[in-house]
Amino acid sequence: MHHSTQITPAIGLSPENFAYNRALCLPLSPARVIKMLPIQLFNVFLLFSLKLAAAEDKYQKLNLTRINDEYYGVDVEVGSDEQEIKKVVLDTGSSDFWILDKSFCNSPTSEAQENKNGQSNEESCEIYGSFDSENSDTFQATGQVFNLTYGDTSAESTGSSGVQGIDQLRVGDIHIDELYFGLATNATGLPPVLGIGQIGQEGSNSFYPNFPYQMKKEGLIDVVAYSLSLGKSKGELLFGAMDHSKYNGTLLKTPILQVGVPGTQVLLTGVALRNGSSSIFDKTDNKGFIYFDSGTTVSTLPSEHFDDLFKHHGWEYDTDNEQYTINCDSEGEKSIRDLTLEYTIAGDIVIKVPFEDIIMNNEDDGKCLSAVLVSDQTSYSLSDDTAYFVAGDEVLRNAYVVYNLETQELAIAPAVDNPEDTEEDIEIISEDFDIPEAKDYSVSLDYRNTTLPATTDYLPSSTSSGSVSEETGSTSQNSTSEGIAASSMKPLTLWSFIVFFCQFLI
Repeated sequence: MHHSTQITPAIGLSPENFAYNRALCLPLSPARVIKMLPIQLFNVFLLFSLKLAAAEDKYQKLNLTRINDEYYGVDVEVGSDEQEIKKVVLDTGSSDFWILDKSFCNSPTSEAQENKNGQSNEESCEIYGSFDSENSDTFQATGQVFNLTYGDTSAESTGSSGVQGIDQLRVGDIHIDELYFGLATNATGLPPVLGIGQIGQEGSNSFYPNFPYQMKKEGLIDVVAYSLSLGKSKGELLFGAMDHSKYNGTLLKTPILQVGVPGTQVLLTGVALRNGSSSIFDKTDNKGFIYFDSGTTVSTLPSEHFDDLFKHHGWEYDTDNEQYTINCDSEGEKSIRDLTLEYTIAGDIVIKVPFEDIIMNNEDDGKCLSAVLVSDQTSYSLSDDTAYFVAGDEVLRNAYVVYNLETQELAIAPAVDNPEDTEEDIEIISEDFDIPEAKDYSVSLDYRNTTLPATTDYLPSSTSSGSVSEETGSTSQNSTSEGIAASSMKPLTLWSFIVFFCQFLI
């Protein structure tokens, strides 16, 4: 017996029409293509938009201003009523954000505060602003205290102390819903500070996600990483991205070496001083450490060569400031301006700093002083007294630095001469941080801490030193700063292209 077989059409196949299989992308009749063209063009546009959106990554841009030729800072707004705090230092060398509490303004000015800040507490509040937590509906008290010290532990160090709270913060186009910060009731070192350094350096009883970590937590960036470019009068900070137009040569990465305390110090393998093509000295060592810190104007280096250098040109050592000074426009001041200080990092990365950049003019007394803070060390190797040397703003103006706090690496290259004038070439910082490595750092990998806890491990416990106050409550808002789209789109995969082409023929 002969059996007839009925063939079931595939999905989208009509027996009375010319066969079309959507999955196999078979052709339609020309008339139907023309009839459905408007709908399919819309589908194409929608698909392409979705692919583009998926390819876009977020980053956040923050513009910095050089304030009083001393530091790079920003103005911020804190709380639901957006209370303005002015001239806040942007500091890669610390991790806390702190501002003046309203109570500081009316408190008696101590001798230490007068000497360090240069003005009364009331005048300080007029210059920088203060925060009144009672006027913010979103403020949360944590019951915790903070106590910060900047510099060393000597009488010359500065700091602040007070209580800690949580509130929203706006800085530039960036909006954070809930950020831990300190309200200083005592401060012997102003201006206020926005610290964006390593987690684990906070000055409270328990650690917490600071500004860059909270940005990732709230979805503003994908990786806890940022890049810093400093010009003569302005600076730029990209969270979650880097700008290839801001540096010359090759950007090379090197691991962060944890020496004693969490930080962003890397291996310093050489320091040289040159006068044109002539070398004054060239010291090579594979055990030095240098710390890139935007929160200070000075850079520390050993006395081994620099004492003789300054004295030879007639500079005098100021014991109060721990810096060398000389009369501006004197022969001794002019003769040193043409020198170039040269740092070699991890064997391969060379940053050249014109001495002209590290001579600062004090207009009050006509004195020029060096931004090189000469230490008592006779070398720049690791010792019990000095774990690392500091590269401050004047050095950073000549370097482009990418801080990746997730992979525990820095990427460094010489900066372009006028970074403010470059045309952006922005790349999102990926999780694998795909940048070539500098070669010569293996000698100090013993100091690298590869077990830094994740961000969530630092959340304060409600049963520890303090908890959120029930009186203030929390009414966190949903408004956040939108990420800026990357300047380039990721390439479509082959399969995406096939789907795209088939969609056009639907």
